[in-house]
Amino acid sequence: MRKKYWTKAQIEKAIYLHDKLRIPWALVAERFNANKDSLEQTVWRYRNGFWANKREEWIAQRNEIARLFEVEGLRVVQIAQILGVTSAAICQRLDDIGLDREERQIIREKFKALSKGGKRGDSF
Repeated sequence: MRKKYWTKAQIEKAIYLHDKLRIPWALVAERFNANKDSLEQTVWRYRNGFWANKREEWIAQRNEIARLFEVEGLRVVQIAQILGVTSAAICQRLDDIGLDREERQIIREKFKALSKGGKRGDSF
């Protein structure tokens, strides 16, 4: 079974089903297509203040990196300085969204061509 990323709403729904409606954790987990132990641990972490949904934060950061690279035309080093991470971390995140080294080079060449003569958006 793949790793389950829980949203706050899902955790609260699971707690409601278990605590208010008295549905056993095994059935609640089945309803969410999740592992019972994983659900119980996630609820425990949520109740004790240790749960934090980083997935939404990671998605927002990934989208910002893509925007800075594809729309603003910034280089990897510049993006890393803005976000306070290493260039390697930026390269990894760009790879994760399908912008490998070759794709990045193609985009950079388009920006170079635009900066020499056309308006932004003409070639895209």
